[in-house]
Amino acid sequence: MKGILLILVFILIINRTFSQSNTLYQTGLTAEQNLNAIGNLARYSTGGIGFDTRYEGIKGSPRLFDTMLPSFLNIKGQDFYLELNTNIDLINNFLIFIYPGTGKMHFVPYTMHPAPIL
Repeated sequence: MKGILLILVFILIINRTFSQSNTLYQTGLTAEQNLNAIGNLARYSTGGIGFDTRYEGIKGSPRLFDTMLPSFLNIKGQDFYLELNTNIDLINNFLIFIYPGTGKMHFVPYTMHPAPIL
């Protein structure tokens, strides 16, 4: 009996611990109250009140792939291919690669001059 009572008290404590109270800005007004507030605007009225909690932040990255992938690069005037781990930055239009000798990440912008990524 003591075990069941202890578990019950423990559940009640956990229920109170993890609960959160919503503020006015999180709950907002009902749709009818918002329409009435917008329809009866006065000089110092706030208008409709609401808070959108659907935003989850930016997902993904500006790169085409999640990881660096092996690719073959042919430089103009050469008759052989270089094997590099590369990715493409879609926002800045860069070819990102890992330099085989040092293992550092570099990029080739549209001007075609390699520059290190800081």
